[in-house]
Amino acid sequence: MMWKSRFRSKRVLKNSASSILGPFWMLSGNGNGARILLYHSIGKQEKYDAIGLRISEESFTRQMEYLAGSSFDVVSLPSLIENLRDGGITVGRRTVAITFDDGYRDNLEKAMPIAKRFNFPISLFVNCDSSRQVRSNINNDYWSKWGYLSMDEINGLASATVTIGSHSFSHRTLDCKREEIYKEIQASKEVLEKEIGQPVTVFSYPHGIFTDVAKQAVREAGFLGACSSIMGTNNSSTDLFELRRTEISAFDTLDIFKKKLGGYYDWLGAFQRRKFHKK
Repeated sequence: MMWKSRFRSKRVLKNSASSILGPFWMLSGNGNGARILLYHSIGKQEKYDAIGLRISEESFTRQMEYLAGSSFDVVSLPSLIENLRDGGITVGRRTVAITFDDGYRDNLEKAMPIAKRFNFPISLFVNCDSSRQVRSNINNDYWSKWGYLSMDEINGLASATVTIGSHSFSHRTLDCKREEIYKEIQASKEVLEKEIGQPVTVFSYPHGIFTDVAKQAVREAGFLGACSSIMGTNNSSTDLFELRRTEISAFDTLDIFKKKLGGYYDWLGAFQRRKFHKK
């Protein structure tokens, strides 16, 4: 399959380049600040999952064990945003927040028990329509077959250690018409808050795509911050509505996970912003 070969070639190139460029990137003074990890699904890897959205329980467990055993300070995303807003005094390179996009049911069944074992808070970004089990299977995307959390399950998850955030109403890319962007963002917040009975204060841009209009709409809706899919760390100078995250994939060995935590892949952020930030 040529498409799988292309993805494999890109991974090899990124890993090789990061091994060379990463140390120089860090030596130049980059990488200071908190890191937000981005996950999607936990479970048995699909043979068609060429982009590595689903990682195994074993890999996720080893990664959490590494965080716990290496003195990382794992904090909730809202508390991290509040800290950054107040100057980031206690935020350092070993500060980490854990997030999941898309609201898959395996976040409850597989990720949560592992996170609870280490008392790690996590944030789940969900879509309103997928949570109601009515999201259309556009283009027969394999990942849409993994099953989504129901609103009852989301309601049961919302707690001091699990933050429920919005991933828009329908998961469409937010580079559409202004009125559609506002509707996607505002409606998602209103529906989720009504369902779980508590404020929804964090947002994640679907597919990582955002515009200046989308950022403004997130602010005006009352969110405290929004996550992008751009690699890098976050400090007091970071735009809270363009928070950087480090995506973890099924193809990341524990050594690559450590290098990502160490900032070896952060140089990619300069190129990713041009890809994800649409004018």
